[in-house]
Amino acid sequence: MNTNTTNTTSTNAAKADFFDLHTTGLGYLSRIREVEVKKGPSYLACTVGALRGAADDIGYTYFDCNVVGDTAVEVIKKCEQAVKANQKVLIGFALGDLRAETFTYATGDKKGQTGVSLKGRLFKVTWVNIDGERVYDAPKADADAPPTSKDDQPDTSAESTNESGSAPQEADTAQAMFLAKQAEVKAAKVAAASVAKAAALKALADAEAMEAEEFEEMAAE
Repeated sequence: MNTNTTNTTSTNAAKADFFDLHTTGLGYLSRIREVEVKKGPSYLACTVGALRGAADDIGYTYFDCNVVGDTAVEVIKKCEQAVKANQKVLIGFALGDLRAETFTYATGDKKGQTGVSLKGRLFKVTWVNIDGERVYDAPKADADAPPTSKDDQPDTSAESTNESGSAPQEADTAQAMFLAKQAEVKAAKVAAASVAKAAALKALADAEAMEAEEFEEMAAE
């Protein structure tokens, strides 16, 4: 997961200066929902469980995200049914305006304790896999091009372009390592199950042979 910080200064005196903070990576999608607010329009939100660490010892960092930008909203909405069906939806993503907010647990063992939630704006989805099958790839121009607005895209500086241009390649490498590890674990489980089944069948055959031998001895007497 890469975190890129870029400073965009407007040349137009009428516009305020702002700073972009962008985080890219890959993670599992969950809790896609429409959030209603008392004042203003509703908005689409989701949770991303971002992968981190070595491929054979993966950890997760969770982000609660507002989904912004027409393309990102459309892609996430198309994933909603798969998430509700408990399918594994893995995405390449880019977040903006990452921040931490505190909250108080209302129920459970931690009731009354203070927790921390990571918030951000999900402005780009570069690809989507559902149960290991690629179902979406952003057009290359969209995937590589830096955003152009404060709310949902990175700046157009050379530094930002280089970072965002390398992100899809890094994500593909990380995803390939992750999927390879998953396949390795699955193969190990299948092999272990086969060994256990063979051992059980052998034990059953030995027991049947012993019973047959005892029956023959009883018949001989």
